[in-house]
Amino acid sequence: MINLIAAITYYPKGDQFIIAANGQLPYKSPEDMSRFTKLTTGGIVIMGRKTFESIGKPLPDRFNIVLSSQEDYLPPEGGLLSPSLEAALLFAETQMPDKEVWIIGGGQIYREAIEKDIPDRLYISEMRGHWEEDSGATINEDDTVLFTGWIEDQVITFPRVNWEYYKTLYIDQCEDHALKILSKTSLDVL
Repeated sequence: MINLIAAITYYPKGDQFIIAANGQLPYKSPEDMSRFTKLTTGGIVIMGRKTFESIGKPLPDRFNIVLSSQEDYLPPEGGLLSPSLEAALLFAETQMPDKEVWIIGGGQIYREAIEKDIPDRLYISEMRGHWEEDSGATINEDDTVLFTGWIEDQVITFPRVNWEYYKTLYIDQCEDHALKILSKTSLDVL
């Protein structure tokens, strides 16, 4: 099973969702981070080089695959450097077929995975709030999020998804976000 997991925040400028700004998540949610850890532990996580560098270390108890076209880039300790998403998925399928695969970002990797129709399931946390005051985000009374002071190329957006293509398997309303689990096929069960 190939899963894509992301936390997204609505960004009214351009009517889009963002996943990061200035190299950081635009929210803090211990509950969502705990769920991410629980879901991905024991599996294979695939991420882009920038995402790996923003995390700063390999994720423990997971096999880490970092995508980079830089041939001299050092892979994470106990992990693998891959030149492409396809090569990473082929490695996972042939070398570790019993492990779940988790595509964890960033924006370019998400875009490629969605455009190529790779994930079987999407785990999407739609964040409501919990931004730090200095993040450049303010929340109006109507819960509209306004970001100020960010340079556009430092805002990483989540690619457009045809949500109707996916069947909703599960929605959990949490205090600071809603978790939606979506699947390409109606036969999947949790």
